[in-house]
Amino acid sequence: MDSIFRYKAVNEERLHRNCQSIIDILMQHTIPKVEKRIQDKKISSMEERAFFYKMVGDYNRYAAESCQGVFDAEKRLKKFKKGALSAYGKSLDLCNNRSDNGIRPYNPVKLGLALNFSVFYFEIIGDAR
Repeated sequence: MDSIFRYKAVNEERLHRNCQSIIDILMQHTIPKVEKRIQDKKISSMEERAFFYKMVGDYNRYAAESCQGVFDAEKRLKKFKKGALSAYGKSLDLCNNRSDNGIRPYNPVKLGLALNFSVFYFEIIGDAR
């Protein structure tokens, strides 16, 4: 049984490392390039930014969902929760804060954000509002 827990911890560590790597790539390379092109104020530009912030939130949520068997699980869980909440919040702000009332409610990025943000609140935060 002990070997099962060690194997699980190794897999969780690998998942956390991979998720953090993807988050770092998005935050350090992809999002800054998208932010640079913000000169055009078309909805596609807002949609693109919202999509990548949602993606950062998703990878933080994936990592938070698996924080159980690793050595510093509570510390990691707190970090990934904070990262997901921040990224999802930024994405939601981008969807809503526009002079023409933001991205349309039926937009696939906004619908995906609503679904994933609600899963985060239910599964990770434990809030079923």
